[in-house]
Amino acid sequence: MVDAGKAELERASLYSLKLLETALQKQESYLNALRQSGGSILGSRMDKLLLAINARSGRSDHLVNVAKLVFLFAVCNNYSDDDDLTHPMQSGSCS
Repeated sequence: MVDAGKAELERASLYSLKLLETALQKQESYLNALRQSGGSILGSRMDKLLLAINARSGRSDHLVNVAKLVFLFAVCNNYSDDDDLTHPMQSGSCS
């Protein structure tokens, strides 16, 4: 049986990816406006943050973690809920 929270997890994952996409699309105009404002706030580019060192792992793996999420989301959506033992949620590969 598929977990009851699967739909909520998929929706949250999708919103997270959409948020990342929107931030990447709008970062140039935001940073330009920030520079033109003359304020003392320092802004960082999202692409540089995604390539930065992960404090938890000590490696530059933020982008790898996002790629894993995208791949897992795609793989899990290729299966229907009525599949038998080959369903990834049942085999543990999407849990």
